[in-house]
Amino acid sequence: MTATTLIQVGVLYAGALALSVLHPQGTTAALYLVSAGLGSFVGLTELISRYRDNPLAPLRTKPGWLYIVVNGTAAAAAFGLIRLNDLFADGALPQALSQVLVAALGSMAFFRSALFTVRLGETDVAVGPAALLQAVLSAADRACDRLLATSRSTLVMEIMRDVRFEHARSLLPLHAFQLMQNVSLEEQTGIAKDIATLAQEQVEEEIKTYNLGLLLLRLLGEDVLRRMVEALKPDLARPSKGEMRIVNTIAQMPDEDVAELLDIAVTLVGLRRPPSSETGRLGAAASSLVARLGTGGTARKVALAIDILQLFGRKTLLDAIALLRQAQAGGVPVDKDLSLDDLLGAPPGGAPGITPDSAPGKAPGGVVEDTPATPAAGVVALGQRRADRPPEARPHDTPPPADAAS
Repeated sequence: MTATTLIQVGVLYAGALALSVLHPQGTTAALYLVSAGLGSFVGLTELISRYRDNPLAPLRTKPGWLYIVVNGTAAAAAFGLIRLNDLFADGALPQALSQVLVAALGSMAFFRSALFTVRLGETDVAVGPAALLQAVLSAADRACDRLLATSRSTLVMEIMRDVRFEHARSLLPLHAFQLMQNVSLEEQTGIAKDIATLAQEQVEEEIKTYNLGLLLLRLLGEDVLRRMVEALKPDLARPSKGEMRIVNTIAQMPDEDVAELLDIAVTLVGLRRPPSSETGRLGAAASSLVARLGTGGTARKVALAIDILQLFGRKTLLDAIALLRQAQAGGVPVDKDLSLDDLLGAPPGGAPGITPDSAPGKAPGGVVEDTPATPAAGVVALGQRRADRPPEARPHDTPPPADAAS
């Protein structure tokens, strides 16, 4: 028996006992009302226990109220049957107490029972009264999920902004388990497994960070998660190893390569997002970064690389670096116009001039990507403005970020 069930039984008994003390005989209408109220409370506590991050969310949905009403109606109907047959008249407890208590507990047990269970595929389906209640509960769950999805997404993106998954994956859960003293070992193990699975997913680090935030939001709630992230932000927002490698790679590139890299990054952003003022802003910002090329020494070049990383993000720059490297390895005419096929097509056998180390899934030099990139042979047209330069003036041997996927 779970803690929630124990609480439900205790409240039912306390309510019925109070009724019997205050009004031993009780009027029929009052007893019906108390039975329905206790049954509704059972349904309410069950819904609340399913949404720890926002316990009152079910009360904002019609299916949630329907679930509560079904439980209350069942308890009232059970009391009517007991009252009709004048049961428990000779019991040790007052009759009103016995009737209300049995009605509430009996209806709770009846609507959670099944005659038998049928396995359909990978799902066990209960055949009996439980099927009705489960259908209403599932509808309430879906309604609550739809209601909370938008707010959760916005909230997590706000709280987890600038957090690096590389640091957060171990630091946040460890701190959360210490803050929350009542998290069971089973819950801790389940969350640890979910995070380990998330770490293996071939998606962008930013998406992993947001999903980690959603996992912890269900455990901690908004206020605790926000305060915890704010307290640990200096450690959580430190650049990852992959980002440091990207900055180092850009800082070592010739100025002309950096300019071409910015062109590619702006193009990639334009393909991934509908044309908007945001893409225009990125283009203008990229132009201002190009204007800073050749204006200082190593420190200024590193600062410029950091600004480029902050502007475009890790994933876009990884793709842009991979495309630039492949462009430098090919011999497609400089005047070739770029098309969607140039960026997204992937002919069998890969792009000409690309070694196995730089095949899809790796950047040149053996960099393993989080999400394999599969640019077409035509992508080698990107950055080929440098093709007019003599071979000795093409310093494209700059090593790419060796563990940029970290």
